[in-house]
Amino acid sequence: MKGQVAVMEYLVLVVMTMFVIFFVVVLLFGYQFLQSGSERSKDLESHSLFVLQSMIASPVVNNPQHQKGSVLDDAKLTVMTCEDVEVLFGHGLWIRISSIYEKHDCEKYTNAIERNTCYQENADIEAIENRECTGQVYPDCGVWTFCGEERSVRMIYRSVPVNIYRKMDGMVSLATITVGVKGGES
Repeated sequence: MKGQVAVMEYLVLVVMTMFVIFFVVVLLFGYQFLQSGSERSKDLESHSLFVLQSMIASPVVNNPQHQKGSVLDDAKLTVMTCEDVEVLFGHGLWIRISSIYEKHDCEKYTNAIERNTCYQENADIEAIENRECTGQVYPDCGVWTFCGEERSVRMIYRSVPVNIYRKMDGMVSLATITVGVKGGES
């Protein structure tokens, strides 16, 4: 009986020692694993910011009449392709630029003809605002998408407002640029 107690004490000591060793190993390597994932995420976020800033400041898409980095040229954006974006800014990107048009409150008009005209103009603006820009529909468009097939769920996205110089109208309009950088692959 005394021998059996000594063996049980020894087994409990071994099990507890193994548990403590396992716990220390999990803490040590688990922390390093979490840190490496966090560093990867920070790298992707800084890369997305870099691509965004590079796109905004690039003379390839900026209008030369305006201050550098302040206004993108819609004609240059229309002729730009995914291959051009990949050469300039790298692979694994998704870029979308969307114009924002001012819509009017049509209910303020008391005259039915003016109200209907307002509704018609706003319907036209909405159609233009959501139309993808290609050579065939330019300048009646408001969305430029580059490398659309590259878009995936596992991307880090960053958006900022920009100005678009509408060459045909000679006007500057507000837009948003969204850049997605692929993440998640090892």
